[in-house]
Amino acid sequence: MGVGQSIEDHYDTLNKRIKRYAECTPNKELFIFRDGDKREAITARDWLELSGRFSAKLKRQGFLHNDVIANTLPNSPERLITDTATILAGCVSLNGQILLSDGADFFLSARASRCRAVVVTPDGGSPAWKLLQPYIKKSSSLFAELSCDQAPELTRAILVTRDVEGSIPALMTVLRDDVTPPLVTDVSPDTDAIVMTTSGSTGYSKLVPRTHKEIIDYYKLFIRDLDKRLPNLRPGDKPFFNDRPLAFKLLLEGQVRPAPQGWIAGYPHSTYYSTQPRLLLDFWNGPKEGDEKWKAIEAEGCFGALLLSLDLATVLKQREQENNSSQSKFKLQMMMSQFSSYLTLTADVVSAYGSTEGHVVSSASITGAAVFKSYLNRLDNNHSASEKAFTADGWFKTEDDGYVDDEGNVYVLGRKNDVIMYGAYVLYPTWLEEKIAKHPDVMEACVVPVPDPVKLHEICACVKTDPGSDLTEEELRQFCEKLFVVESESTPSPKYFIIMGSEFPQTASGKTDRQVLKRLASEKFAS
Repeated sequence: MGVGQSIEDHYDTLNKRIKRYAECTPNKELFIFRDGDKREAITARDWLELSGRFSAKLKRQGFLHNDVIANTLPNSPERLITDTATILAGCVSLNGQILLSDGADFFLSARASRCRAVVVTPDGGSPAWKLLQPYIKKSSSLFAELSCDQAPELTRAILVTRDVEGSIPALMTVLRDDVTPPLVTDVSPDTDAIVMTTSGSTGYSKLVPRTHKEIIDYYKLFIRDLDKRLPNLRPGDKPFFNDRPLAFKLLLEGQVRPAPQGWIAGYPHSTYYSTQPRLLLDFWNGPKEGDEKWKAIEAEGCFGALLLSLDLATVLKQREQENNSSQSKFKLQMMMSQFSSYLTLTADVVSAYGSTEGHVVSSASITGAAVFKSYLNRLDNNHSASEKAFTADGWFKTEDDGYVDDEGNVYVLGRKNDVIMYGAYVLYPTWLEEKIAKHPDVMEACVVPVPDPVKLHEICACVKTDPGSDLTEEELRQFCEKLFVVESESTPSPKYFIIMGSEFPQTASGKTDRQVLKRLASEKFAS
């Protein structure tokens, strides 16, 4: 197998695999966190011992099998260990996503999952702590009692800190000095291990539970497909860099910060499945820029990486400014990203299509083991969102429109919810966005509808421009008019334009937040 060998099939839970890795390859570095020149490596033995000791603490605090524990820590060794400890204790790790200033989305998830506890750092600068601190009633150094009407079953807080300088993972030091034997609870392969959250592109996030078996099976399918596409890929023990955090972005008081994630792309499937080392950046003191990520990739000699196009653009610009030949720079064997224009950085680009509910459906059967069974809502056994998500014969409805050509290639036109009804025409924004993005000053374009009493909707083009650009709305209008052979009242050319500089609002998973842009355009232009 090109990207890592699976251990024996009878190690069919994450708990069994973590224990097995510590026995077979105790000194192998499985997770590497970098923050500038600082490096924290976690070996297979560390992973078991640190997480196992923390899981013993959870059990002593009375946490039971299947109890849900939310996590609000950013990408960090602390996040990895507390998440893994939750799973080793036989509990379920939940994304503690907080996007709304009043925490309504967090409390909704906590109620639906019957969440018992939340992991948080008691730091005045932490938005999650600002939200939860008023509900703390009594605390010790690690555990606190919590009470709030919005989520009655949420009764505990787990407090994780660093030193004043933010340079020492205090939790790691405490656990390494602890003599408590690691605790690994025996669980069934069909037991829930994690609860992921969808990106919220439809306006809110839904909860997607994943069992131990589903997590292992997903990566088995993904590896099989990757081996077919890149048969000569030989990563060895070199790490894979994944810039998708173990944490989503959190929005409070107008500021975007890292916070917990349950999204598919950030979850460490590969390490659970095949002991593939993973390189991450430590986000405890805030997220990093593209050039910092690339420095970490070069320093560790990664064989591959998953990176956002914006970070890649930052790296390429830096190379141009330095006037250095790309041939003299470090190069990846493979990269997972959105575009293929970065071959100066990598030998191969792998593009994937998928969703939280279906995982990577382009490399796994859409009706197979990778597809989720239902959304999590322990208060409602007949969850309406789950029922609507499937066809009568069991297919998951992605809500995307597209087609398959004669050669079996899948083309995705766009999400049904994003389709714009423009008079008698149906406009998929993706096509127009790709055309607008070819303007030399435009980094990204998002086309959204503006309510219109006659045409149903007019079209607004929101664009993110290169730093220092002086692009005007009139220049952009003239550019868009040239995209069409005939300009008439029925031509779906944008009527309105919003130039937003170098930032777009984002959903929790880093996608452009169309809902926010729709509201902005409607408030500005709708009559």
